[in-house]
Amino acid sequence: MTSFDGFDELAEQLRVFQEQLEQGERLVDDALDSAVETTAAGVERRTKQNLTKHGAVDTGNLRNSYRYAQVDTAHYMVGTSVEYGPHVEFGTDAHVIEANDGGFLYFEGEGGQLIRKRSVNHPGTPAQPHLRPALRNSDLAQEIQEEIEDLFEKVFQ
Repeated sequence: MTSFDGFDELAEQLRVFQEQLEQGERLVDDALDSAVETTAAGVERRTKQNLTKHGAVDTGNLRNSYRYAQVDTAHYMVGTSVEYGPHVEFGTDAHVIEANDGGFLYFEGEGGQLIRKRSVNHPGTPAQPHLRPALRNSDLAQEIQEEIEDLFEKVFQ
């Protein structure tokens, strides 16, 4: 029978390598999920910073409402439940505001005089983008690369 020097050693190295690959495969979903979550958290943080930076904060309700949430593995959403969030992000065209149920709108006029109207012409509001710039400034690819590099360091020590 023919014998090859080092064959058993090579077979052992290949077996260890196969185990490492299998371990890496089991961990890759966690690494990707971690990268996407880190990115989503950064988008949430920068969105809130953008609102403050652009002076789009009156009460803080919109800013404080932004959250990120996991939908599935490596699938996260960043958003707000505040109904006027899109109006701040994209702005509004001129439009008519009407009182509900035939009632009146009340507001303070010049000199503190109380004014009541059934409708008013609103001139619209300029866009104050805060979420889209935060998304554009995120670097998901970089986060994934860092997580995969960490994974390789753990698995192939």
